Amino acid sequence: MDIDHHTLTLHDPGDLIAAIPPMLGFVPARSLVLVCFSGPGSRLGITMRHDMVLDHDDAPAAVMCDVVDHLVTVAARERASCVAVIVVDDRLPADDPRWEALVADIEARLGDIDLGVALAVDEIRHGARWFVVGATAGRGAWTGLLPDPSSTPTAVARAVTSGTTVHARREDMAAALDPAPPCIDLDCRHHHTDDSPAHNGTRHSDAARLRSVLGRLGRRELSCADVEVVAAAIAVPRVRDALLALAVSVHAEEAGALWTAVTRRCRGRDRANAATLLAHWYYAHGDGSFAGIALDTALVAFPAHSMAGLLDRSLRAGLPPSLLTGLLATSHGVAAELGVAMPPSLPELLEPGA
Repeated sequence: MDIDHHTLTLHDPGDLIAAIPPMLGFVPARSLVLVCFSGPGSRLGITMRHDMVLDHDDAPAAVMCDVVDHLVTVAARERASCVAVIVVDDRLPADDPRWEALVADIEARLGDIDLGVALAVDEIRHGARWFVVGATAGRGAWTGLLPDPSSTPTAVARAVTSGTTVHARREDMAAALDPAPPCIDLDCRHHHTDDSPAHNGTRHSDAARLRSVLGRLGRRELSCADVEVVAAAIAVPRVRDALLALAVSVHAEEAGALWTAVTRRCRGRDRANAATLLAHWYYAHGDGSFAGIALDTALVAFPAHSMAGLLDRSLRAGLPPSLLTGLLATSHGVAAELGVAMPPSLPELLEPGA
């Protein structure tokens, strides 16, 4: 499941559909999307996406009941007063009655949460025709054409504020963490996997490890020796805990680049350690889609990774990014115990999302 928090400007149902790619960071296909609203003025809450599973009759499979129950649970936890349901699937016509049955089931499971509108479209692209589904059809326009998703206010705001673009597919996002080509140094961590756990060392040794990572922030190229040093440092629990503070610091961009590079250059537990720090980085920035991909990467590399598992459960439960930024004092406290001053936090990064 992909979850994100963003702001949104709407003029008609087509604007809502067109805003989904910039909110998620990729163009969803064959997906069920729920957008939550709450409070006065219908404040936008989280956006949730899950793969649409069809059975042999091309109707939503029974497993979708569990999916809907989970999405509704998250919406209720977010205190949503209203949700919009969007079906994106090219296997059935957007006005197919089978989508009406799915929407009716979702509305029955919402309880006290209002179903504001339900929409269906075969794919999210400029000019695609969307339809209002089922009973919600009486609450707005029946059909219309999508505006260009890349030119919506949401897409422009995302590009300006975060410098990121919308990927054509979720797989394109995941490819950014594909393992880097093997280097020629056969002693490099890239060529072997060491899944043995690391433990806290002495105060002096762990302080040195923490400083060794801070000293490599912003390096354009990492040598095999650099990767070895960083991988060994982030394997130590209290060094890793201190480094979490970098996600919202003045060196946040450099930290994200470092975690990405080390993720691609390592294998096994080392890869999982770096990918988990990267997932935390994206989560703290309110980018649940990339956080989910980084967590998938971590858990594939090392399924028993405890911190990756914890973050994955938190993300799937729809817990907000503020949960992470609220723990910054702990990270700074760990660093202070080691005698290391971490870079200051940026106030604008402390309240991600909307």
